[in-house]
Amino acid sequence: MSTGLIGQLVVADQVISDDHAKAHIIQHVRNHILLQTYPAVAIIKVWVKIWIIDNAENIVYVRLYDSNNSMIWEKEFDDIVNMRPSQLPAGKDFSFEVRFVVHDAGLFKVVMFDQHNEKLAEYPMYVSRGEQ
Repeated sequence: MSTGLIGQLVVADQVISDDHAKAHIIQHVRNHILLQTYPAVAIIKVWVKIWIIDNAENIVYVRLYDSNNSMIWEKEFDDIVNMRPSQLPAGKDFSFEVRFVVHDAGLFKVVMFDQHNEKLAEYPMYVSRGEQ
């Protein structure tokens, strides 16, 4: 089944919404997260960009998978509506914070799905112990 959405994900240390400029400021995009010890709670900010191709779609799910490919976090976003002026491609940008427990180093993935479980975007990040 084809989806009516296209998406992007970015993991960063900070995502700031600038309502005046109608833009997001993304600081320190992360491919690698360093923790001082295990177990530890990692905190990431996720920026999401969605283009709406078909207005029938209005739900996305963002999931976090650990290095064993087990889902460790999930959130449903059921308010995917066009937030842009008519001359721009229909879509919505938003950000949120995720806190998750890390027991060991490995490749973690943030993945976004539509309501039909079609993958819209994926963002891998390596989490390990070390000095920041």
